[in-house]
Amino acid sequence: MATFTLRADGSSNFARGNRWGYFPSASVGWVVSNEEFLKGNDNLNFLKLRASWGQNGNASINPFQYLATIAINNKNGYYFGNNMNTLLRGAYPDILANPDVTWETSEQLNIGFDSRFINNKLSVVFDWYKKSTFNWLVQAPVLAIYGTSAPFINGGDIENKGYELGLNWNDTRGEFSYGIGINGAYNKNEVVRIANAEGIIHGEENVLSQGTKEMYRAQVGFPIGYFYGFKTDGIFSKPGTNQCLASRRQRGVGQCSAWRCCLC
Repeated sequence: MATFTLRADGSSNFARGNRWGYFPSASVGWVVSNEEFLKGNDNLNFLKLRASWGQNGNASINPFQYLATIAINNKNGYYFGNNMNTLLRGAYPDILANPDVTWETSEQLNIGFDSRFINNKLSVVFDWYKKSTFNWLVQAPVLAIYGTSAPFINGGDIENKGYELGLNWNDTRGEFSYGIGINGAYNKNEVVRIANAEGIIHGEENVLSQGTKEMYRAQVGFPIGYFYGFKTDGIFSKPGTNQCLASRRQRGVGQCSAWRCCLC
């Protein structure tokens, strides 16, 4: 068995030339247990091998990102002449225009099998997958000197891959029916490309408290949105350790560990 589809989506969130996206998909399956060489096998009741590949698009961004839209409000108002009592409304571009922004595309490959054993009492389902997101739509921060908000950009590529395994046992004892299931999954997430020379999209500052640096970021080679900051070596638990450390620094002596006694 096999299927193939092609989907065409259009969105006015993008400028002309970028509004249409085309997303194909295909899948194949083989019920191996229907083949002659497995018929009559009492232990293996059902076995299906399957594989699929496909793409889909995401256009979930604020509209008119390709234009420098104008906002009119009192936020950037001004006083005209000597009249300081009446604040006049101001008009200003509220985003930087990005005419190149386009569809985010997710591509996924999935390989797995469905099976049943022991008179259909035991079922085993397994899937391996790899999902790649290209042209990730993200609102990256911009320098304050631009004087306006950042637009959405196609900020990079992200990869997820892993596997899922499910085991189920269903049986009947007289009029009593029961089922036991267990499942497990593993997923690895990684940013594989960021669309700038630094390879980083920085998180917001002042999140933990006023004056603090970013506590999360997107960076090539790391999971998306991972926590970023200092790691502690431990806690000073001996009296006078902190004063000892300060004394050693003043004398230019190497640092001591929080886990052992400082020798001043």
